[in-house]
Amino acid sequence: MAEERKLEGRIKTVVELLALITTVFALYVIILGPLLGYLRCAAIFMMLTLVLTFIIYPGKSGWEKVNFSDILFIVLTLVSMGYIIFNYDYLALVRIEDVTPVTTQEIVLGTIALLVILEASRRVVGLPMAIIAVILILYTMFGQYLPPPFSHPGFSYDWVIEKQYLTSRGIFGLPVSVVISLAYTFVLYGVAMSEMGVIKSFLDFAYRIFGKSRGAPAK
Repeated sequence: MAEERKLEGRIKTVVELLALITTVFALYVIILGPLLGYLRCAAIFMMLTLVLTFIIYPGKSGWEKVNFSDILFIVLTLVSMGYIIFNYDYLALVRIEDVTPVTTQEIVLGTIALLVILEASRRVVGLPMAIIAVILILYTMFGQYLPPPFSHPGFSYDWVIEKQYLTSRGIFGLPVSVVISLAYTFVLYGVAMSEMGVIKSFLDFAYRIFGKSRGAPAK
């Protein structure tokens, strides 16, 4: 697991505030549904979590303070996700997938979004995960040059950006939906139970009942 920064002072307050906003937003989506539109809600959630990632996880071991590279990736996150948030009506109601051409602006912003997510993956999970993601993107584009049974017709970079960035089947797809609706709330529930001492009470109870038996509290 990646090393986290030891946050203090104002930056710690900022992280706590962002975490609170993220939690409230996730609960809002779960309780009321994505009233703002799924793609917009996914972009907001992604924006918040990416900003938290670049503050909490340093780009390199030993970088204890937030530096220029962190600020740069935060700005890139705000710009790339901001396009989806503020242009949702166009993307959902006007733009037609596979018909409306992908603009140069969308290609640039989509590329930035992919780079931001790759960097966040590298920081949190490690370089191998980012490399695997890059290989899969390259496979999508250049699969026609591989021998059967691994070959396919190949897709353009415009197509990749459209599917990954401008629809709900790419970076805003099912995994994000699962995180918002299930994983995030499950972790939140666990943290709340831990802070209230409920988990410790269950463990103490298990030790008292089964501590001396074979298998101990694992039963």
